[in-house]
This record gives sequence, structure tokens and C-alpha cells, in this order.
Amino acid sequence: MLLTNGEITAVIARIGSQNYLDPNGGSLLDLANVGKGNDGLNQVLQVVGILPGDSAQYTTLEVIDERPVRVAVQVGGTLYGHPDLKVNTLYEVRP
Repeated sequence: MLLTNGEITAVIARIGSQNYLDPNGGSLLDLANVGKGNDGLNQVLQVVGILPGDSAQYTTLEVIDERPVRVAVQVGGTLYGHPDLKVNTLYEVRP
């Protein structure tokens, strides 16, 4: 999923795709300034500790289009291996 406001671009991994330590997608894979040819980061993971069960396992992805105020992607799921512990993350860009 690509989020941009013309100044920055963020890339969020699609649900169902494992990337590095991300068990099921939903992580922030890249962040860069538009037209600058730079790579702002390698990956951001949502975790609450250092064990595998401390990472978020996202199962849903919702696009929020409220242009011109904002566009966003909200991912939801649970902690890996703990279906009773809900996790939601919102990625948002504004003009």
C-alpha cells in the first residue's frame, strides 16, 4: 500500500505477506521524500517486547480516504499467537 502527500511516500506491506520479522504484513516498509532518491528507513515493526509473540500479526487493512484532509491506512489484528490481544495501527498522511 502506498501513501503519499506529494512530499513524502510511505509503503505499507500488504496483509498476507511476510517481510523480514513481520509475520503477516501491515508493517511500514519504506519512508522517503518524494523526488529526492533517498530511502528513509528499512522497516518499522510494531512490537511490545523482544519475543516473537510480542509482535503484531495484522489480518485486516482498511483504507481511509478523507481527502483533502488526510488519507490513511489502518491495520488491525492481534499479537502473534495471542488472538485475545487486539492490536490496531494507523498510518496517516496529511497535506
